[in-house]
Amino acid sequence: MTTTSCQAVSVTRTINAASEELFAVLADPARHPEIDGSGMLRRAVSGSPIGRVGDTFVMSMHNDEMGDYEITNHVVEYERNRRIGWEPVLSAASRAEDQAEIGDRGRHRWIYDLKPVGPCATVVTEIYDCGQAPDWLRRAVRNGDRWVDSMTTTLERLDQQCGEARPQPETSALLSSLTGQRNHVLGILDGLTEDQLRQAVLPSGWSCLGLVQHLTISVERFWFRGIVAGEPAYVSTSDEEAEAAWRVPADLTAAAVLDAYRREIEFADAVIAATPLSKPPAIWPVEIWPDWRLPDFRAVMLHVITETACHAGHLDAARELIDGRQWMT
Repeated sequence: MTTTSCQAVSVTRTINAASEELFAVLADPARHPEIDGSGMLRRAVSGSPIGRVGDTFVMSMHNDEMGDYEITNHVVEYERNRRIGWEPVLSAASRAEDQAEIGDRGRHRWIYDLKPVGPCATVVTEIYDCGQAPDWLRRAVRNGDRWVDSMTTTLERLDQQCGEARPQPETSALLSSLTGQRNHVLGILDGLTEDQLRQAVLPSGWSCLGLVQHLTISVERFWFRGIVAGEPAYVSTSDEEAEAAWRVPADLTAAAVLDAYRREIEFADAVIAATPLSKPPAIWPVEIWPDWRLPDFRAVMLHVITETACHAGHLDAARELIDGRQWMT
């Protein structure tokens, strides 16, 4: 029986490929051993490409603990080019002690969620959910943590199978610098309560949560999905809207604000991966800056790195005033 609860674990990667191409691999059991990061999948025993909820496919498996065995996967989620998932059920085992479990539904699921962020880029999330599984199974997989490394490898191999040309070294270096500053923003806020995140400690009145929302809307979204990718909905030219980004409504939780920042980073990374550094901005708001312009994507990257680093420093000061914690000494 299930007596405790646990959250699903997940790993996310942005891949320079259309969701249709990625889904075709995930929906074809014969290709699963090519991308398997666990080292346990041997081959597809049966099963045509998955086409709907209720389909099944059988995989030949092996690991050091169980030896050779087979799993019948029951498809429980299917949204073409967007989401696919299955529940594994043991259907054959070489060890006598495992044979009693043949046919038992463990009620744990493997799910892939695909979110297109352009014609040739997709945010792929692999999810392992054992929230409804028996306690013995959850203990065996440490509530799913056992699989995080192999899930990471699976998405890397999916990227190798489907991803387009890798970013140039300069792009990778710029992204690495930006990622470090983003991690600084999130790291310096770790451990603060909801009230502390909303607390204004400097005379200008901004809160840590308001600054994160500003980074989400007016930095990551504005520059990457708006200025660089050319989506007009994300290019605000209003001073009122820019100022409003700093104000977090009382009914919007801190977790929601921080999750929105993380999601916007995923979208931004997809734009970064798909954009040459020499490409000019797709949109430029001359009504905001009639006499100033960034010439290309390289300049945009440097601008965003600088702004994020500046705000990370603001958060350092705020955190020290709140509870004395310092990011670096």
